[in-house]
Amino acid sequence: MSFRSRQLLIPLAIGIVGAAAILAVRARHTSDPSTAPEPPASSGWTPPPAPGPRGPVTVSLYDDGAPLADRWVIFHDATGAVITEAKSNEAGKATADVPRDAMVTVAYGTSIRQLVTITGVQMGDELVVGEEEDEGEAARVVNTARVTLPGPQKNAARYTVSLGVGATEVAKLEGPLPLPIAKRFVADGETFPVLGEAIDPKGEPIAYTLGSGKLPKPDVRLPAWSTSFRALTFVFSDLQEGMTSVDGDLAIVAHENDRFERPRRTATLAEDALLRFSVPRALRGNVTYRLEFSYGSSPDKAVLSQNVVTMPDTTPLHLREALLPRVSSATVEPTDDIARPVVRYRIAGDPSAADAAVVRLAWPETREHLWTFLTPPAGPARVRAPELPAHLADWRPSTKAVTAAAALVEASFYAGFDDVRHEGLGEISEDPKSDEPRFFRYSATGDLTF
Repeated sequence: MSFRSRQLLIPLAIGIVGAAAILAVRARHTSDPSTAPEPPASSGWTPPPAPGPRGPVTVSLYDDGAPLADRWVIFHDATGAVITEAKSNEAGKATADVPRDAMVTVAYGTSIRQLVTITGVQMGDELVVGEEEDEGEAARVVNTARVTLPGPQKNAARYTVSLGVGATEVAKLEGPLPLPIAKRFVADGETFPVLGEAIDPKGEPIAYTLGSGKLPKPDVRLPAWSTSFRALTFVFSDLQEGMTSVDGDLAIVAHENDRFERPRRTATLAEDALLRFSVPRALRGNVTYRLEFSYGSSPDKAVLSQNVVTMPDTTPLHLREALLPRVSSATVEPTDDIARPVVRYRIAGDPSAADAAVVRLAWPETREHLWTFLTPPAGPARVRAPELPAHLADWRPSTKAVTAAAALVEASFYAGFDDVRHEGLGEISEDPKSDEPRFFRYSATGDLTF
């Protein structure tokens, strides 16, 4: 039974730590051709003729939920030749007719110029680039909590308090500690959890106190310290070749986005190696974790990120089955056109379990230019950049100092590359609800993180 199939037998959900910058692309297939493309803006080039049938493709651009207007969208055929171009209108949309297996490239960004190319585009697709939903509302501060700890704890070197995202150091135990209450912390419109911890000189929690506050008067006096912890342990076996170490992050999701994070763990890998986390026994919620596996000093990594609604004390992981095959050796090959580099990479195994491959180019060394490609995973481990029109010459690679990264990605909420195109990669960056069974894994080489 495959790893994906076994995941359907237990309730899992994705949990991703530190996804700071991520490609958000969604495609929805439709047969409605009622929106005809506007004539592209003049840019001094003549679109080449393309034989065969064509159909409409619409691209919608967003920036944190707001439509992104006046951005260039380039439509290519399967070879990367330019068919036509258009600028996004006030609604953030651009439309054109394309043949099957086309490409679409979006140019956006200011201080960092970013290009996103989606391959395998079909007639009738509706693509979304950027964040369609506004994520700022969840971070809006609704009040200020005043939290008082129960007093000193034996052998504690310092103390922290958390409302669900990160922990704040307590400078002194006397008097209440003011903490901003974000909307995301409030479970039912009025209550929010509060976790205080006593930390020993080695940085390990030795006691905790768990309580809750209630709006509109959010003064919280936490109860007595408890030393009742639960150990959650991972046991690793069947290592991939060259795998040397693992870094682990684990958190308890008490209410949607309230994440009570545990100290990071690191272990050297060998057969039956262990990674153990200490969790306050009274802290209820699903367990979300992210395990990142390294291959010596190489830039390669494999990541498994899941959220277990009911997690056992011990979780065995057979890594050849639990992880996607290793991706390595992403290199930029010279071509007769420096503006259209070719990227090749290696996959140490069968990539068919993956949902998509993601490739990224960056240049110069300071990375003011990024070009990201979303491609099928089972095709050739090779990508060539498409053409760009003359007025985007400053956006093209113009130096040999171009670096490459590549990844295979898979998630339980996708069923292959077509599904990724139709649903998009944006969902990967979203924190799941506490009762959503999902998982996410990827293997990557180079500077590429989800």
